[in-house]
Amino acid sequence: SDNTGLLIYEEFTPAYEINADLEKMMGSMSIYTIYNGYTLAYNALSPLNAEEQIPMGYIVPAKGEYTFSLDERGDLDDIEHIYLMDKEMGVTIDLLEEEYVFNATEMKSDTRFAINVVLKSEGANAPTGLDDSNVNGEQTCKFFYQDKLYIKHNGVIYDATGKHVK
Repeated sequence: SDNTGLLIYEEFTPAYEINADLEKMMGSMSIYTIYNGYTLAYNALSPLNAEEQIPMGYIVPAKGEYTFSLDERGDLDDIEHIYLMDKEMGVTIDLLEEEYVFNATEMKSDTRFAINVVLKSEGANAPTGLDDSNVNGEQTCKFFYQDKLYIKHNGVIYDATGKHVK
């Protein structure tokens, strides 16, 4: 068996990010995502990028039957769907609802599978927690500068989308 993971947060971008994305060290049994030319064990994505079809590759030691399933230890509270697409068979399943068993006719493929994640949507009036001056013991405030909204949290400044501002 092997595993791969998606890290989904607003601050991540499609660019390779040290300490977030992690390239896959291949073995005789490997599963990985492919993003911007990298084969990744862990793929750090924004929620918008996670909704794209992300190619998944695999290497197996022998042709035969294999299963995709979710690790129950993952944080799935904010996820509505995790769609796995088998392009060869024309099948799409939601890994939150069921495992997917497939027959590997090739010992390696980077084009057969893709995955995408749909996050649960929060209502337009959902609380953000940014109105609090103290979040998790850290000081937070919002301010406008040159007609743009910024958020200062524990001494670090972010734009209104949550991206770190240098």
